[in-house]
Amino acid sequence: LSWFMVHTVAGKAVLVALTFPMILEFLPILLPRHFCCLLDMVCWQRKTEENNGMDGEEVHYQDKMLTKLDEILKNEPWKLGFSRKITYRELKLSYCEATWAAFCQCEHLLWKIPDLQKNALILYDQLKKQCREMGHTYEDQDELAHFVSKDMSIDHVWQSLEFLKDQNIVIREKKLVFLPHLYKSEKDIAMCIGDLLSNCSWQLDVDVRKILNVSETSREMVGNKMDVTQAHEIECLKENSPDNHNCENHCPEKEVGSTSGTQSKAELDLDQVIAMEKICSNPVTVISGKGGCGKSTIVSCLFRHLKQMEEEVEAASKDFEEDLDASEEWNTFDHPWDSENMYTKKFLNVLFTAPTGRAASLLSEKTKLPAYTLHQIIYSFRSWRQSEQGQPWKFSAVTVLIVDEGSLVSVHVLSLVLKLLCEHAQLAKLIILGDTRQLPSIDPGNMLADIFEGLKSRGFSVELRTNHRAESQLIVDNASRISRRELPRFDEVLKVSDWNKEMTVLNPEKKFILIALPAGGICDTLPFMSSKTDLQTAIKTLLKKGPGLQDAKQSQFIAFRR
Repeated sequence: LSWFMVHTVAGKAVLVALTFPMILEFLPILLPRHFCCLLDMVCWQRKTEENNGMDGEEVHYQDKMLTKLDEILKNEPWKLGFSRKITYRELKLSYCEATWAAFCQCEHLLWKIPDLQKNALILYDQLKKQCREMGHTYEDQDELAHFVSKDMSIDHVWQSLEFLKDQNIVIREKKLVFLPHLYKSEKDIAMCIGDLLSNCSWQLDVDVRKILNVSETSREMVGNKMDVTQAHEIECLKENSPDNHNCENHCPEKEVGSTSGTQSKAELDLDQVIAMEKICSNPVTVISGKGGCGKSTIVSCLFRHLKQMEEEVEAASKDFEEDLDASEEWNTFDHPWDSENMYTKKFLNVLFTAPTGRAASLLSEKTKLPAYTLHQIIYSFRSWRQSEQGQPWKFSAVTVLIVDEGSLVSVHVLSLVLKLLCEHAQLAKLIILGDTRQLPSIDPGNMLADIFEGLKSRGFSVELRTNHRAESQLIVDNASRISRRELPRFDEVLKVSDWNKEMTVLNPEKKFILIALPAGGICDTLPFMSSKTDLQTAIKTLLKKGPGLQDAKQSQFIAFRR
């Protein structure tokens, strides 16, 4: 029974109830997500005392953390509302923070909280709410005072702000009020970028226009190859068709580009040229552009080319070293670079990253190079630190960091990754790709837009304006309209009442089709049908007859209301 009481969650809960009744009464309300974990952390110490001369002994179980927690609940319960500073400092508990709403459910604790701390809790709760819901990393103190004007006077607001500042719970900079962890994240990003900019620039010596020309030519050759393949398939269908004399009406030939003639030289996108030149010459480059503008194409072409050049030089130097008369100066891959050439002859070790697994997978697919999530970098380092560290960290040789889908990256995650690579790797170049028009990360902060605008005046930001995916232009345009809160445009609009099972096949050139179901779920032609049946019927019909929907990888359904 003694073992059960000490080593199981249920047993620990019973001991807590007997030893510290206030903890069991209030902690599930104040810290509902952490209560069971806190119980599991408890390490009871058995203490035996004589029972005042009477026969037998009295057994007590105590835990240091619970003892301190019980004292806080009895004397200063407000401390549980400030986890990052006070709760961690006194209890060594991280991210255990009671909300003001939770305190309001504990009437017996509220009367123990002085007015100053009570107002500080309200103000702090409002600041967290604004950062969480609006995506801010700070709030103007006058705005903050306005938000809590119903709960306290303006004098109490300034007193509470001073208290929060003195306790290091918030950071005040002029008229702005920051949450410390967000302030630190933005400061760390600024420091890392500042360090990169202050170092001697690492120049990548390449012919930018030649690389982009090769990329454009390769893309055209792939397109022509696909056209030839499609034409060959059509010819095969003609030959195998029993009524091939009428086949032209049903499967018209697609005009194939002049495969035998000479190709015209592709026109280069000047924005792409500028972007690649900035990557080669600047330590930090931020590239913004809509989908299809070639952000991933630029970095993949450039670094594939550089990697190939490096491998060729390495192979040539190793072959030369095998000659007995080879000069030692050729042994460039086994000895450190000279200090004067350090930034012109640095090892190329590129790290492609993205905020999500799906984005990293797509990036790897586009670039044909390994890509990782930003969280993989962070946890790789933590795992390495916890190991014996017999081998260097997996990413300790990284010299170039590329972050794709930058608009989705939170300031906290980017600050951690940048700090790790600046302090524990050899980071010399940072390249951030994304679209400043996209919605920012769900976490506070608007990292991409802030860095893009901040570095624009120094010439480290570039906007790609040309869409190179012809088939996606309507999608890109509609994405822009939606971001401006405008209705999208459609190739075709069909109402349920306008079609039935004998619906004629839509034109395959239609790429953006709206199927409008009846408002209120009532079909004009079939009033007994519900909206659910309408939706199912529409999907089944489109799967059979809809243009382009036969390929699940190249098409999608989007259902929406209002």
